[in-house]
Amino acid sequence: MMTRLFTAALLAAALITPATGAAKKEPKATPASKVTPAPARPEEIVQAYVGSLRAGRYDEVGRLLDVEGCKRLQSQLVPVIKESHTANPEAGLLKLFDGIETVEGLEKLSPEEFVAAFFGGVTKLNSVFKETLTSMTAKVIGTVPEGDGVLHVVCRITNSNAGMNITKVSVISLKKNGGKWGVMLSSEIENMAEQVRRVLAGTPK
Repeated sequence: MMTRLFTAALLAAALITPATGAAKKEPKATPASKVTPAPARPEEIVQAYVGSLRAGRYDEVGRLLDVEGCKRLQSQLVPVIKESHTANPEAGLLKLFDGIETVEGLEKLSPEEFVAAFFGGVTKLNSVFKETLTSMTAKVIGTVPEGDGVLHVVCRITNSNAGMNITKVSVISLKKNGGKWGVMLSSEIENMAEQVRRVLAGTPK
């Protein structure tokens, strides 16, 4: 069961990282600009999102995400966490959620708080992934609108892995909900969450 915990942590690490395209080595990355408080423009929200991941401010990350996506992630993972923890409390599955010691505490979290606890727990379990996040920088290349309520922000993201700087072109999508833009969980992220759910449930992929 402990193997499931760390497999889930590795899958969840991939879940958190923005979707990427082709990668190339870079000699050095320029630090990201300071996070703007209460961002409103999509480009500012993306910079704040990456900056909050870099700084480990996962409560801010949760508030910057699209709440509907947070709810879906919560509904995917909470039932199987509850079932697995009830069957084997010694497995330590709640370690995936920073600061959460009981299933009851997990169930009381708002969608945004759930995501914040999840990000915090995964980075504690996966130090290599934490290094990747803390070295992350982003430069917005452009935006592509899709209808009235969805916008795709194309970024050049650079991070460090084992002392090597890697640059990737990523698309971070945002959705407007109630007049507020939020970073969407991509289909890749939701599929990865399903893999985490299956690992914890012990079902085949």
